[in-house]
Amino acid sequence: MHICKIFLPQEYYTIKEDTLLYGFHERRAKEFSSFFVVDKLDLKNGVSVIGSISSKLKKKSLKSSQDQHPGSFFELCHMPKKENLIIRSVNLEDIPEENVQIELILYHSRNFRHLSKNEVVNGESKNDIIKLAHYIKICRQSNVKSSDSVVFNLILKVLYLLGTLLQPIFYKTAVASHAEEWFENLKKHRGKRGRIWTIIFDVLAGMLILLWLHHLGNPEEYLLEFAYTVVYYLRGLLTSLRGSPAGLKLNVQLNHFLLKCFIYHVDLWATFLEIVSPAIHYLFFPLSILGLCGLSFQLALLSDLLVLITVHAHCFYVYAAVLYRLEIVGIGALWRVVLGRRKNVLKNRVESFDYKNSQLYLATLFFASLLFLLPTVLVYYVVFATLRFGTYCITYILLIIRRRILHLPVDTIMRWLFGVYISPDNVEVKLLNVDRSQSSEFRGSTTVIFIKPLPCWPSNTVIDDDQCDDGSVYSIGQFFIRLIKGQMMGSIQPKHSTPPTMSM
Repeated sequence: MHICKIFLPQEYYTIKEDTLLYGFHERRAKEFSSFFVVDKLDLKNGVSVIGSISSKLKKKSLKSSQDQHPGSFFELCHMPKKENLIIRSVNLEDIPEENVQIELILYHSRNFRHLSKNEVVNGESKNDIIKLAHYIKICRQSNVKSSDSVVFNLILKVLYLLGTLLQPIFYKTAVASHAEEWFENLKKHRGKRGRIWTIIFDVLAGMLILLWLHHLGNPEEYLLEFAYTVVYYLRGLLTSLRGSPAGLKLNVQLNHFLLKCFIYHVDLWATFLEIVSPAIHYLFFPLSILGLCGLSFQLALLSDLLVLITVHAHCFYVYAAVLYRLEIVGIGALWRVVLGRRKNVLKNRVESFDYKNSQLYLATLFFASLLFLLPTVLVYYVVFATLRFGTYCITYILLIIRRRILHLPVDTIMRWLFGVYISPDNVEVKLLNVDRSQSSEFRGSTTVIFIKPLPCWPSNTVIDDDQCDDGSVYSIGQFFIRLIKGQMMGSIQPKHSTPPTMSM
C-alpha cells in the first residue's frame, strides 16, 4: 500500500470555487509520496501545478485533465451543501489508484509562514512539517524584489572599498579583525532577515553606549587617568622586586640591571603620555564615531585601547620571555653535555658522545652560571607573564562577546516576545470527521495540524559555541599552557592558532 500525503492550507478546505493548486511534489522511496500545496496563484518561480479543486463530482474538469497535467496530480471536490472537500482522484506515476492510501492534512498558512522564518528550516530534513515550511520559505523569498539584492550588493562593495582603504592604518588591530569578520558574516548570511535585525540591534546598542559616554562629559579624561594608574602601579610593582621579594634570594647585579631597564621604560612611557595627552582630546571624538557601526566595534576599539595602554607591560613580558627561553634551552643543552650526551639533529635523537675535558669544564661553568641566574629570571618571567595572561584574558573575553553579538538571534527573540515564534516541537494533530457518502473508494483520513507559539524560551536562541568560538584563536587554557612551556606569545591581540604539521 502506497501512502500519499496531501498538505493543503486550511482556508482552502471550505473554498467554493474552481481553482488550481500550486506547490511541490516529492516522492520518497516506493511507499511514500507527498503533495505540498503552497498557493492557488501562479507564483512564476518554478512552482508547478500539482492539483485542483472542482465542483464536479463525476466529470473531470478540463484544466485538471491528465493530458494537460502529465505526471503526479490530484483532484479535490467540494461537496454540495457541505463545508468540506473530498478526494476525487490521485494520479501517481506507475501506481494504481486502488493501491493508494490518501491522507489529507490541513495546515494553518499563517503559522507555517512564521515557522518558515526559523533558521533551522532546511530542505534536507526528512520531516514533512519542516519540509513544508521550507517550501513556503522558498516561495516567500522568491517574491522579494530584486532591487533589494542590488542595494545589498552595493552596500557590500562600499564597505569592502572602505575596508581596503583603512586596512593599512588599522592593520593587525582588533578593529580591523572584527571588521573583516563582520563583513564575512554579512556576506555569508546575505538576504537573511535575522542577520539584518542583529545588525540593527548592534548599531542601536552602540549608539546608546556612545550617548552615555558623551553624557559623562570628558571620556578621554577617564582614559588618561586609567593610563596613569597603570603606570603608577607598574612602577610600584617593579619597586617591590628590589632586594629579596617574597624571601627569594635574587642575583644582585642582574636584578639591578633589569630593574633599571624596566623602570626606564615606564618613565619613558609616562613622558610619552604627557606629550600626547593634548592630542587625545582631539582624537577621542573621531575614534568614538566608530561606535556608530555598533557595540561590537566599540568592544573591538576597547580591546585596542587596553592593549595600547599596557603595551609597555607587554614589552617587559617579551624581554623576560626571551631571557627565560634562553635559560631553559641553555640549561637543557648544557645538562646533556654534563651527562655526556648530545642531540643529533640529522637523526633527531639524543645519543652518547665523548667530550674533551676542556669542553666539560666550560659546560659545567656555564651550566652553574645559568642555574644560579635562573631564580632571578624566573621571578621576572612569572610576574610579567601573569600581567600578559591577565591582558589576554580580557581581550579574549571581549573577542568572544563581540563574536556572540554577531550571532545573536535577535529576530528569534523578538518573534518570541511578540508571541509569533513557531516551533515544530509544538505540533498538535486533530482528526476530522468528513462526510464521504459521495466520495470515491480511496481509503484515507483528513487531519488538521495545529502549531502553537512557544510559551517558554526557545531553545535555539542559545548561541552555538561552535559558531562563535571556531578555534581560530588560542583559548585561555591553551594560552596558559604555552606560557608555562615558555613559548613566545608575541602577538598582543589574541593570536590565530595554526594546525600542527605532519612530520615526515
